[in-house]
This record gives sequence, C-alpha cells and structure tokens, in this order.
Amino acid sequence: MTHALRLGARGLGSVWPNPAVGCVIVKDGVVLGRGWTQTGGRPHAETMALAQAGPARAWGDCLCDAGTLCASWADAALRRSADRGGGGARCDRA
Repeated sequence: MTHALRLGARGLGSVWPNPAVGCVIVKDGVVLGRGWTQTGGRPHAETMALAQAGPARAWGDCLCDAGTLCASWADAALRRSADRGGGGARCDRA
C-alpha cells in the first residue's frame, strides 16, 4: 500500500478533475504492474497497472489501490478475475 501511495503522489496537482491515485497489482509477493493517474486525469492508475501487468497475468491477483478506486475499473477487474477463476476480491496486503 505504501508503494501505491507513493505512486499516487506523482499525480498530485496535475490530474484534475480526477483524484491522484496509485495502483499496484501483486501476485505471490511479486509486483506485476503499477501505475498512477496521468496528467489531465487519464488514463487512470488502474488502467496503467493492468496494462503493465498484462491481462493473462493480472486477473485474480491482489489489487492495491491508494486513493479513490475508480468504480468502473474495479468492477471490470473483479468481474474479469471471477471469470478467470480468481476469487474476485480486492485486498490491501502489499
């Protein structure tokens, strides 16, 4: 979570109208993807982290999001996780 908070801080002051958010995707203690909300508010942190992790690796793993989790991306991630046999749960372990 500390890593996600630090990533989110990179967007402070430049991501309006969205919040500055950091996101880290972890599987078995290994960071698969990370991102933060980009200048102007898009793309979102979750989009960046999922793109870096790759869809085949990321689904069903731990999504650590610092800030306000984008509801549409959270729903998509949880739905894809469940579709691929993952638990579909968001966690704050990392």
